[in-house]
Amino acid sequence: MEVTVSNIEERSKEIIYYWKDLEHWVPKECYEKVVLPNLDRHIQLTSFLEIWGDKNKRNNIESHCLAYSVLAELTESWLRLAYCIYYVNCEMKEIHPNEPEKMSFSDLTEFARGKYWGKETEIDRFIERLKSFIKYIEKEDKRLEICILRIVTNLYSDLSIYKEFIEEIDIRLPYPERG
Repeated sequence: MEVTVSNIEERSKEIIYYWKDLEHWVPKECYEKVVLPNLDRHIQLTSFLEIWGDKNKRNNIESHCLAYSVLAELTESWLRLAYCIYYVNCEMKEIHPNEPEKMSFSDLTEFARGKYWGKETEIDRFIERLKSFIKYIEKEDKRLEICILRIVTNLYSDLSIYKEFIEEIDIRLPYPERG
């Protein structure tokens, strides 16, 4: 099946709304502090995936950078969701890991590598491209446009990998009905 923006959006919303509707799965204060803000932000970001659907806007460097920025934010959001669920499970067992809001993108990828994907896989290379892109964007150096262009040329193939990444996260989430 061809990966399209609409089927990524549909799948993302299906998973996120499922977890959003399960506020009873964690203590209320933890849900309100950690889980809910992440899910609301994720739903808002998911609507920005439409950037890829507008053929009039997607043929310039600015659109590609915006699209890749959204992809990086969504990827971080998925990692944060997985970490929040891990955090809640630990807190309920009176184990106290780092608080989710204190975790950087790099911290989250290190937490997830090995649990959700292996080293040197397509997902791992995708995550490394996102980290490189973020590094270049943060420098705000116009001479780095060539490096950014090299990264965002993977934009459309990365959509397929992003969909695979979502599924890898989802199959490892502790759904109550899975036991």
